[in-house]
Amino acid sequence: MSTSRELKKGLKITSHYILSHHQPKNIYRCYNITFFGRNLHLCSRCLGAIPGLLFGIYLGFWQNAQISLAAIALSGVPTLVEKYLTGVKKYDGFNSIRTLTGFLLGLGYIQGLTFLVRNYTNVLVYAVAAFYLAAGTLLLEAENSLISA
Repeated sequence: MSTSRELKKGLKITSHYILSHHQPKNIYRCYNITFFGRNLHLCSRCLGAIPGLLFGIYLGFWQNAQISLAAIALSGVPTLVEKYLTGVKKYDGFNSIRTLTGFLLGLGYIQGLTFLVRNYTNVLVYAVAAFYLAAGTLLLEAENSLISA
């Protein structure tokens, strides 16, 4: 098979994952829009996270503004709660809530990064990162164990 045909075949199979990484059973977590006659699914959390990231870049790099470490630490909590409810407790939730929590998460990511760059010796920054790494891992494991059960 030629490379171009293989690439086209692969894109045809995976094209719906470009804007949404959800499996078909979780497609309700996406916004459905029609674009040039095609239905596109946009991940609701990512649709909030990207503007949050951009706003965080604007604040951190162009305005030289920095939110507090406590605000950075709390910015991901709504996403953890929402992910727990939808992933572990099987609550469907609302896309508007996922978009809002995504925005806060994106803002917290970038502000956390700028805080880390400016205060790389502050141990609390690493503690916040370790907490979210552990909490995210536990949530994914809990969700996966429910799926495989």
